[in-house]
Amino acid sequence: MNISDQKYVRLTTYTKDGRAKYTPVWIAPLPDNTVGTTTDSDSWKIKRLLSTSKVELAASDGKGDVADGVETLSGTARVVDREAADYSQIESALLAKYGLQYRLFRLIRRLRRKKPCGIVITPD
Repeated sequence: MNISDQKYVRLTTYTKDGRAKYTPVWIAPLPDNTVGTTTDSDSWKIKRLLSTSKVELAASDGKGDVADGVETLSGTARVVDREAADYSQIESALLAKYGLQYRLFRLIRRLRRKKPCGIVITPD
């Protein structure tokens, strides 16, 4: 299973005290065997990633539920500002993979006046 082929992926991040928190995300493949996603810069997952870069990925449904027997991948994440070249790469990859769905998602983000940022994940 190539994680970047999945429509939805459960992204698990960790609180300062080590508790796992997860959310379903869209991801797209990037160079060097990395994957990327975008989110609001003020989201809880970004706050958690600024404390620890450790993450886990697993194929899931749109609610973040993982089927029995699905492999979980560990990795390291870094937050990317929307002005960075990496952010443009993530946006292009998500547009190529999700098309109209991602365009609508971006429109809603703009209407909500949220500042986006990216997450680049390097699987272990």
